[in-house]
Order: sequence, then structure tokens, then C-alpha cells
Amino acid sequence: MAAVQRAGALHLRGADVSYGGNWTASNIPMVMGTPDTSGDGIPDLWALTGSGTVKLYRCTTTDTTAGVLVVVGGWSSMKAFG
Repeated sequence: MAAVQRAGALHLRGADVSYGGNWTASNIPMVMGTPDTSGDGIPDLWALTGSGTVKLYRCTTTDTTAGVLVVVGGWSSMKAFG
């Protein structure tokens, strides 16, 4: 189970792991957990940024790199994705 905390850290299996940074309501207005996309057995995150880009965070227990840019822009007016 994973949960995003206010400071932008992802809480995974009892330990804080940071995926991205500065996850405020204006910087990341929407985030969605999805089944594993990378084959490591850990659910992943899709995030809509305040600028309208969409990023995929392939969560692991050790890799805390920035998300992979999936959509270049134009999504800032979206109300939901899924």
C-alpha cells in the first residue's frame, strides 16, 4: 500500500520514499495509482502537473528519480483521467 503525504513523499511499506518533489495541490493537481507498468510488482503513479503535462512515476523501493514525461501538454483543463 502507498499513500502520498502532504510534503510530497510517498509512504511505501512503512518507510518514506520521495517520488518527485514539491507535490502541492497547484503543482500536482491530480495523481492516480495504477497497477504495475514496469513488471517489478509495485504499483505506479500517473501525475498531472500544474502546467498540463502528464508524468508516469514507475515506483520502486530504491529508485526515486523524476517521472517520465508522457504527455507534453494541453491537459491543464482536464478534470479526471483514468
